[in-house]
Amino acid sequence: MNESIKPAKGLQGEPTRRIIFFSLRWKLLIGFTLVFSVVFAAAFLWFYQFATQQALNRIQADLLDTLSGGTKSVSVDILIPLAETGEPNELGQIWLEVSNADENETPDAEALKTAALEKNNVALQEGFSADPRYQTLMDELAAIHEIEPRAWPYVYVKAEGERRITYIADLWARYEPSKAVPFGFTRISNSSYKGLNKRIIRLDDNDRFTPYKDEWGQWVSAYMPILDENGESVGAMGIDFEADYVREVQEAIQDRVAMAFIITYLALFILVFFISRTLTNPISELTEAAERLGEGDYEQDLSKLGSSGFLNDEIDTLARVFAIMTSKVYRREQNLRKQVKELQIEIDQTKRKKQVDEIADTDFFKDLQSKARNMRDRNEKE
Repeated sequence: MNESIKPAKGLQGEPTRRIIFFSLRWKLLIGFTLVFSVVFAAAFLWFYQFATQQALNRIQADLLDTLSGGTKSVSVDILIPLAETGEPNELGQIWLEVSNADENETPDAEALKTAALEKNNVALQEGFSADPRYQTLMDELAAIHEIEPRAWPYVYVKAEGERRITYIADLWARYEPSKAVPFGFTRISNSSYKGLNKRIIRLDDNDRFTPYKDEWGQWVSAYMPILDENGESVGAMGIDFEADYVREVQEAIQDRVAMAFIITYLALFILVFFISRTLTNPISELTEAAERLGEGDYEQDLSKLGSSGFLNDEIDTLARVFAIMTSKVYRREQNLRKQVKELQIEIDQTKRKKQVDEIADTDFFKDLQSKARNMRDRNEKE
């Protein structure tokens, strides 16, 4: 960057203030950087939001399709009697106590969790109940998961009390019981309770369909009633759907777009650098020519300042105007020099005449003239 500090001068030549010289090329580069950064940020934000929303739309469609098909696969004639008479096994009983302890904030909850986890290897495939009806429901939920591996379904029924539900089967019990809701666990839940009557999608506090996070990942959830042959709700199915795909899309956008930005940014920066050089070099040459012109150098070759092609631009026009201006300034200076010289001659002649007149008016000159006349007279008489 060519940068210098020069004092500006007023009309009388005295310094008034300091001016910082900042190259036009760097102004163009900085201006381009700011404009491109703003445009890229806006484009990136739009694309990021658009891709995220498209991913959410896709997940929502997959979630609702899985839920609609899953509720139809549940055996209603098994669900109702199992909810009424089913009993948990040893693991299910321990985990039910753990869950109830957590609900009541019992100090022994952590110890119960540890005991339940030690039972995982004993009855992992059995889950939380040895009841064959429970196993049938778990098989039906497992079939849903096999079709859509991102889906983790569970079924529940209405419990006594306002907004209370009782969980019957949760597929996580076969895979990782610590993530599952135990058989027979009753709790208050607004969204799940509404799912007993109509299909509900879990939304955030701003009523937006966005993934929520827990210690196991990102999820989206939905709930839908399970209907009997008369179209009456006898329970509901909930599905927690893995939403890490959204995060993967967002991370892919950040990584790939960032790399594309860096490459494009460098390419455009280099391009603008050379374009700005093409624009600013003629101006720099014109500036140098103007400085030499101010020093009286009129023998410069100004033809190189403009292009010789058929397509001219403002720089070429400026170069031609500058060349014409230089020629006119030269002619005017020559005329001024000639006029000054003639004026100087005239002034010198006037001075000489005045000096002669002054000499002629002196007594010495007059006496000298008188003697010269007398000498001429004597010579003529002889």
